[in-house]
Formats: sequence, structure tokens, C-alpha cells
Amino acid sequence: MKSIEVKNVVATDLVEPERIRLDNGTQLLVINAADQDVSKLEIVTEGGICDQTKASLATFVATMANEGTARYSADDIALAGDYYGAWFVSEALTHASSLSVFSLNRNFDKILDYFESMWSCPTFPDDRLENLKKRACARLKVNVEKVNYLALVALQSEFYGSNHPLGFNVDLSVMYSRMYSKVGVDMSDLPGGDDETVSKTEGRNFIEIPLNVKYKLSLPAVERIISPYVYTGPTLAVRVGGDEDYLKTKSCQWGWNLGLGVELIKHLQVTAGYTWGMNNVAKHIDALDSFGEVSKLKVKNNYWTVTVGWMF
Repeated sequence: MKSIEVKNVVATDLVEPERIRLDNGTQLLVINAADQDVSKLEIVTEGGICDQTKASLATFVATMANEGTARYSADDIALAGDYYGAWFVSEALTHASSLSVFSLNRNFDKILDYFESMWSCPTFPDDRLENLKKRACARLKVNVEKVNYLALVALQSEFYGSNHPLGFNVDLSVMYSRMYSKVGVDMSDLPGGDDETVSKTEGRNFIEIPLNVKYKLSLPAVERIISPYVYTGPTLAVRVGGDEDYLKTKSCQWGWNLGLGVELIKHLQVTAGYTWGMNNVAKHIDALDSFGEVSKLKVKNNYWTVTVGWMF
């Protein structure tokens, strides 16, 4: 059997749109398709499936666009489309959403008011929303029996991550922590001192505010039980009390986190990470350097952190 010959694309003939900037800053792209009997008007706005705060929110909002507005009911919109030879399409894309209308040229002006109301004043009626939920559940029951649907879900989960469309999320938290430091002085460096080293351990209380970017690794076979992740980001620690501060450290300390974690049964999170101090936390304290010269003491807080949390 002879294989199909694969050839490179040598030329394309794409129509370049006319670009118009409206007074309000909106960019309008116009494509003139010559003598076509049907025209399309599409509005595209930022915000899509990857930007939604709840699962299926963007899809449901897009689907509900033609289910009723402040001026027209869902039946009015459907009848107008049939009468004027037009149809409406609303979509939730990855990072954008769109509303489109296709209409016969001779009736285009008559359908615009319906289209404008779907964009500016949809009402999202409760009864229509409940019907949409029921249809979505019924459709899902059918889809989970189809190999192509399951393959697509598995591919998206493997590629993007199981709990977020792009695999990443941002974690902001507030924690109470107590940090200990050990201060030692070599007495042999002092005039008349012996070879003894004097040390003291101090504990200080902090309110810590880390802001981490988290990437969850996808393990499709066991993700309902265990999901590992990595995280990194800055942290701010504000001292709120503790033992006598021998070093006279600053009340605000900055650091950078890097760590690993695991999420168990979708609720329990256990993390372990390390924080590198970014600013000199010691106030103006003089110290002797290795050459016997007086210099400003530099102290940075580097520490390990282990946390256990429960997500409700």
C-alpha cells in the first residue's frame, strides 16, 4: 500500500483584517468577505475557563447568555433568530469568552438589538439555570462512557495538572511561628579572655505571611489519594514578641521560600521547606572581623519550616 505523500505548505492566502480603534479604546477588526450573504459579528473579552473561580462557571455563564435578558425572554430571542435567519453562539475559551451572531445581511440591523441585550443585560433566570444543570449532568453521564471523552480528560489532567487548568495556583496564608537563634561569643578574642565560648539561645515570636506559587504534579492513577507539589515565593515575618533580643534584630524580616508538599485525600496538606533570609535583620551592631577591624554585624534568618494543614 502506497503511503500518502506529505508536502510542505508553500503559500497561504489569509485575509488581513482592517483594524479600527474606537473612541473608547476598543479594537475593531473588520474582514470584508465580498459578496457573502451572511455576516458575523463577534465580541471577545478577557476571562475564560482558566480564569474562573469555580468549576464550569465560565461555561455556564456563556451558555446562559441567550436564556433571557432584561428586554427579551429566551423564547423572544429564539423566535427572532428563526424569523430573521440568524443564530447566536456564546463560548468560553481558555483565557477569553466570546458572543457571536450570524445573520443574513438584509436582516442584520433588525437582529442587533437582541444581540446587544444578550451582551449588556442578561438575567440568568433561575429556572433556566436549573434546566441547564440537569442537562449538563445528563450529558456528563453519557460522556463518561465514551473513550474519546475519557482520553481527553486524562490528557488535559496530565498536561495541565488535575486541580487547575494550567497546573499552577497561588497560595497566600498567615502563620504564627517561633524562631530560635543561638548567639555565641569566643572569649579568647577578648582582652584577658580564656578559651571558653559563651552562648545563649533566644526565641522570638513572629506572624509570618508567605505568598507562594504552587505547582501540583499530576498522578492520574492515585490523584484522589495523594498529589505532590512544589512551591516557591517570598515571605514576610513580623516580630510580635519573645525573649530579650540580644542582637536587637529588626521587627520585619524578608525571606524566600522553596519547598515540597503532598496533599492527601484532597484535604490534608503536609509541607517541608527552607527559607533564605533576604535582608540584614541585625540593627547597627559593631563586631570585629577576621582582620581585627570593626564592622557592622550582618545577620540573616535562614530556617526550615514544616507545616500541616487541613483544607475544608
